[in-house]
Amino acid sequence: LVEGGNIGDIFKQHGALRVIDATRVLVDACRGIAAAHSVGLVHRDIKPSNLLISDKNSVKVADFGVAKREDASTMQLTGEGNLIGTPYFMSPEQCSSEPADARSDVYSLGATYYALLTGQYPYHDAQTTMQVMYSHCHADPPNPRTVNPALPHACTAIVNKAMTKSPGDRYQTAAQMLSDLEKLARQLTGADLQQKNQSVSRLSAVTTSTPVETGSRKAKTTTKRNTPVSSHSPGGGCFSATLLLLLLVAGGIWAVTRFGLVDISPLFPAFASTYSQPTATVNVLCSPENQHWLQSAADAFHQTPAGRTIHAKLKVSTWRQAIRHIDDGNEETHVWCPSSSTFRDLLQRKLSNSDPPSVPTQRNIAGVDLAKSPMVFCIWKDRYDKFIDGYEQLDWDKIRLAMTNANIWGAIAAKNDWGPFKFGFADPLQDDSGAIVLCLMAYHHLDRNQDITEEMVSDPEFQYWFRELVTPIVSQGSPLPPHNEALLDAVLEHGPTLYDGFMVSESVLTRYLHSTESRWLKLQVVYPSRNMWHTNPYFELAPSHANAVTKFREFLTSVPMQEEALRMGFRPINFDVRVPIHQRPIDKYRSYGFQSDISQVCQPPSIEVVRKLLDLYLDVRDIKPTTPADSEVSSS
Repeated sequence: LVEGGNIGDIFKQHGALRVIDATRVLVDACRGIAAAHSVGLVHRDIKPSNLLISDKNSVKVADFGVAKREDASTMQLTGEGNLIGTPYFMSPEQCSSEPADARSDVYSLGATYYALLTGQYPYHDAQTTMQVMYSHCHADPPNPRTVNPALPHACTAIVNKAMTKSPGDRYQTAAQMLSDLEKLARQLTGADLQQKNQSVSRLSAVTTSTPVETGSRKAKTTTKRNTPVSSHSPGGGCFSATLLLLLLVAGGIWAVTRFGLVDISPLFPAFASTYSQPTATVNVLCSPENQHWLQSAADAFHQTPAGRTIHAKLKVSTWRQAIRHIDDGNEETHVWCPSSSTFRDLLQRKLSNSDPPSVPTQRNIAGVDLAKSPMVFCIWKDRYDKFIDGYEQLDWDKIRLAMTNANIWGAIAAKNDWGPFKFGFADPLQDDSGAIVLCLMAYHHLDRNQDITEEMVSDPEFQYWFRELVTPIVSQGSPLPPHNEALLDAVLEHGPTLYDGFMVSESVLTRYLHSTESRWLKLQVVYPSRNMWHTNPYFELAPSHANAVTKFREFLTSVPMQEEALRMGFRPINFDVRVPIHQRPIDKYRSYGFQSDISQVCQPPSIEVVRKLLDLYLDVRDIKPTTPADSEVSSS
């Protein structure tokens, strides 16, 4: 048998393992790590890809290349300011460059267990490495049952204990964690796993040729990468082990040998029974705003009896990219989940005007709302206080005045170094939120909540006001970001030097509040007097796989997935959802200005009004809609 095969490969290809398989993997991993700790080694890079499957039907911990002996002189992370470990599985100590002892490995074991149970990384919704690391340090330990409610409560207890932020509150040794895992495994199988790999005196690990400190001297191993090291020898004496290259084909497990492919499924019955091939693939176009929740839901869906035969394949796209994709017809699109219903009329017209019609008349493309989120103004707290001192309130009229006053901060805050007032939002030519921003400008100035017309937004007085507001925004030097996620990434990177204020959807903002405050300043959230919902509609487009499309929609609107949507910053549409107050972002972030009630909610305008507003926006930018890229809406 050739060497190879690791749990990370199985995780990447197939997502979550069955609970018994994930638990058995962690039992073996804990035994190996406990052996390492018994001789004073801290691994510091535990993750699924470092868990190898051996020819003895067990898991070996690999890659001690960044390991250090646990003593006072070597507990700091290697190198001045360098981070050792993989961000999704790093402990809070590693993320903050603090001393990392054996309890740091316990945290990484808990993070690995969470990943294998759920099919997703801990804090997978974080957008940057910095956000992942911040979450490890400050966010609550992730609960695997929010992804898969069918998991035993003991799984949550083990993950929570291992991933507690304070090392003193975790399992103090890998052996303690091993005890709980073995207890759970016995409950799941009725088997006594103590009969398997009884001794933890041998370090079941794979090393590189990287020197590993043992005792007072460094011993450099001369073995190949996939060679286990004995903990009995101070010099890291080794013995040979043969590993498997596993190929999962049609539900079986095969090994590559010199005699060809050999079916070894009987050696891995738990793994082999898990991975049935899907019989239906549902192609879903989703927005950058809802992709994290939808992907989390899709991963959970695949663990259900119905979901094991249905593959929900997500593709992230802005509204313009989605319309083009549907127009091209190169790949059948079964579902479109934009962040709002702003372009529903455009979708219906394009599909009904196609020849032949893209969607048969019996298919309902009115859309089913999945979750809601309003729009919010955001402004750095120190600047908000000065803005209110000078203008009394934050609304579109006051922003217009601020944008046209070149010395605003000098006049109202004696802060000339702050420069002019800088404001941003997502590009309306690409993002639903950007288009909603233009609509909210119109609703505010026209003092209406619904029924604005083409004539109203074509009025010279409105257009003069609109130009005065938008021209400084599009003349700030850099183009508007393509979507809310990109906008907040830019804010996180550049801080107040980029924007003094901006408008985004509430749900996306919840994922960035702590990170922006940690790196820059606190943000103040203000709800506009007139608002519009992002309803994240579920448009069913294609007649094929209709049953699978319906099952996935029903799963998204189920209580567990709506609870997950709430935790990720959305407002659920299922009124049966019950989540503790401290877990609801609206309540958690009230100090930032979050509120439950939305005073005046405006109705989405007609596509003709949206088209007029986009044309006016293009005109302000001095870009005429003469190319296919800029005439997407106009041509409709």
